[in-house]
Amino acid sequence: MDNRRSEQFTPASLWGKGRPWRRLGWLGGLGAVLLSGCSSLGYYGQAALGQWEVWSKQQAVESLLQDPTLDPLLKQRLILAQAMLRFAEGAMGRTPKGKYGSYADLGRPYVVRVVYAAPEFSLSPVTWCFPVAGCLVYRGYFRPEAADAFAEGLRAQGLDVYVGGVPAYSTLGWFDDPLLNTFLHWPEERLVGLIFHELAHGRLYIADDAAFNESFAEVVAGIGARRWLTRRDPGEKLDALARFEAHKRLHRRFTRFVQGLMEDLSRLYREELPLEERRAARLRRLSEAPEAWRRLAGASAAGDSPESAEIHRYARWLGEGLNNAKLLSVSTYARWVPAFEALYREQGEEMGAFFAAAEALGALPPAEREEALRRLSMEGAR
Repeated sequence: MDNRRSEQFTPASLWGKGRPWRRLGWLGGLGAVLLSGCSSLGYYGQAALGQWEVWSKQQAVESLLQDPTLDPLLKQRLILAQAMLRFAEGAMGRTPKGKYGSYADLGRPYVVRVVYAAPEFSLSPVTWCFPVAGCLVYRGYFRPEAADAFAEGLRAQGLDVYVGGVPAYSTLGWFDDPLLNTFLHWPEERLVGLIFHELAHGRLYIADDAAFNESFAEVVAGIGARRWLTRRDPGEKLDALARFEAHKRLHRRFTRFVQGLMEDLSRLYREELPLEERRAARLRRLSEAPEAWRRLAGASAAGDSPESAEIHRYARWLGEGLNNAKLLSVSTYARWVPAFEALYREQGEEMGAFFAAAEALGALPPAEREEALRRLSMEGAR
């Protein structure tokens, strides 16, 4: 089944001179750049107004830090984020101009809502394609009610649908992305990881390959967080790294569990069964997932430990409307993580060599790229 939906889009004033004119000219094209495009004026309108809201609320960090009335906690986090940005720029060997030089409080927990969709008996995502950014496996909306309305339309077509909140996004260097209240107060290791993740998208982005882009950025985020935490005093460093590595191990177990569930469902979807029998088997597997995860992960976690709390958080996620689309929202970010981790080790854990090798992978034709990533994944599993 071809789940691609083509979106025709030509950015207005694409080559406009001067930042204000670039912003005005590109507002109508924001969907194609970032939020997966749409042929309707309504979609372009919400994308333009949403991005304009972000711009209208942003304030230069440098000016905020000079304000004597600034909330001390906000000031502390802005200073920390700027230090992280300088560190990330040095580690990645490239300075993204204008990146995170401003701050915006949007007054809500997410900046964008994204909509994923997939057929009832397939784990091939619906994708939306357009000339600028290629095909993406989601569509994004600044207004939650618009995301919900679009999701309802997809459900009416018999598709599995998942709507999730996104605290941050990258415009791939097209615009000056601000720090946002939606993530600025995250724990230190998550915040620095997010900064590395978003900068990674600006460093390398392959059209039509969301799994490549997100897996690459996830690995860069992990590398960056570890390097940041090792800068601490010896005692603090050991504690912070231990917490970070424990979280990463558990998250890796969770993504492997999700991938295993998806493999099981894929086998079921290939079986020649009567419709109602196949539907019942699918629902049984999905409904059993939370308890299966608890059995897998729970044995190593003490009752009131942070690990136990995280295990139950994952279980709740699995228990809330689990379907093909929701599973795909995890696999997109995790599919090639083992491959990129193996590539990083192959390059002697040197960032410049790793980026060059990743760029070479991205330049391969899609089929060759996927085969190379599969080989790397197998090597990483040894």
